[in-house]
Amino acid sequence: ATLLHCQKQGEMLRSRITSYSGIESERWDEIRPQGEAAYRAGFMEQASDIWMRGLAEAQEFNSDDARLIYTVDWLSTIHMSQRQFETAEPLLKLACELKRESRLQQELAVSLGELGKCYFEQGQLENAETALLESIAIFERQFGCDHELVGDGMHNLATLYHLQDKTDD
Repeated sequence: ATLLHCQKQGEMLRSRITSYSGIESERWDEIRPQGEAAYRAGFMEQASDIWMRGLAEAQEFNSDDARLIYTVDWLSTIHMSQRQFETAEPLLKLACELKRESRLQQELAVSLGELGKCYFEQGQLENAETALLESIAIFERQFGCDHELVGDGMHNLATLYHLQDKTDD
């Protein structure tokens, strides 16, 4: 039910985002600290509900509004931490789409890495490889080959290859 709800929210979001001009919302600014506090306290179901309300508010924002991206990131983080990968996947895809449109390369690379982990956990190993490779490539362009984030991505990719017996790759 949550997956269907998130997918519907994502579809509504995509269709409505372009028709609004970034209406300011005090309500989102009230929701954000509540969602963050619930997450920090470990109340994941409550945090998810709060951030879903935040997503409903964020639909009024432009697609490049940081509040929209922040909301989708929080929702995906909550669902990943709860191992609710089927729910996290469409949120991570939406986060990647929004960050790609907004040209937020470093943030896109982080979301792609998370999407790769999500795919991995679901046994979608080819999709995991694709997401991880794109994440690593972005981090390499941003920071160079010796950066810690490149190393983290390479470690995740090596784990994936090991489990697939692709140790020569």
